[in-house]
Amino acid sequence: MKQVILSSLFFSLTPPLLANSVPASVPVTKQPKGMITPTVEPRVENGFGLSVDAAFTWWKSQVSGMSFAQTDSSVQSPHWKFVPGFKVGLGIDIDFDGWDLYAEYTWFRQGLTKGFAASEYGPGYSSFIHTNTSTGALSSMILTKASSTRKSQFNIVDLELGRNFFISKRLALRPNLGFKLARMFEKTTLREIQEGEMGFTNLNLSQQLSGVGIRAGIDTVWHLSRTFGFYGDLALTSLWSSIHNHCNSYVSDDGVQTDRLIPMKNQTILPVIEMGVGLSYMQWFANERYQLYAKAGWEEQIWIGYNYNTPSGTFNNTGNLTLQGLTTKLGLAF
Repeated sequence: MKQVILSSLFFSLTPPLLANSVPASVPVTKQPKGMITPTVEPRVENGFGLSVDAAFTWWKSQVSGMSFAQTDSSVQSPHWKFVPGFKVGLGIDIDFDGWDLYAEYTWFRQGLTKGFAASEYGPGYSSFIHTNTSTGALSSMILTKASSTRKSQFNIVDLELGRNFFISKRLALRPNLGFKLARMFEKTTLREIQEGEMGFTNLNLSQQLSGVGIRAGIDTVWHLSRTFGFYGDLALTSLWSSIHNHCNSYVSDDGVQTDRLIPMKNQTILPVIEMGVGLSYMQWFANERYQLYAKAGWEEQIWIGYNYNTPSGTFNNTGNLTLQGLTTKLGLAF
């Protein structure tokens, strides 16, 4: 999630709480007199300003509704782990009432993750609820082993029109409105070995999502000193999505082999919630014509009703996609 844009993501007003702060009545940046909501420095007159930033992410991607086995009294789901990703952003100050345009691209790949379940007390204690490939009816298989692997791709572009301004001497806001573009893919493979190893089932589930939606949010910075503060961001998106699913099952039972492919397409609107909190740092140079800013914090995203891949093969959206983890960003506005 983007913290600021051109006008500068991080800004500050100075409380008289720290030894290196200036008097509370003195603004940190050169605000024009007489303005109720002065924009955040650096500002550009008779031209355009720019901001560029890059972020490192350490996120974990999870999809609910993908439990694949029950061992004794516990339900098994794929293992999720934190993996690296990145964001890059570009902002333009259009010199119209402090408005700015900002675009940010998010790249994230969840590599192959594995989950495994096996009975601790012999056959008959590990079962998997799935769709029988010959009748289409739900059934319970008695298994000796079950495993699941998953990998995913996450490509997002956020386009925003916003205004970064002081609402008080210690608090700055940046409301924004724009669009979200999404291109996502994931594949899950489930494998079960039946009791006595007389048969096995491989179930390959894949989902591809392409979407565009309206995105609105607000970014805040709460200033503790000229250079330090903490931020809180919130954004909501109504994402029109085209979702393509494939369920390919291969079953071998007592020498009888069955291969079945079930395609499915859905078009729907998914709600997306984005949140972030953390610490910010900002520093001005050359009579406040340049600003270096940085932030580090925790971000979370919830894609409600995202999962149309289910182990039952019924293609009902039974789960959400969640992303969470650490994000560090460094940028320059000029």
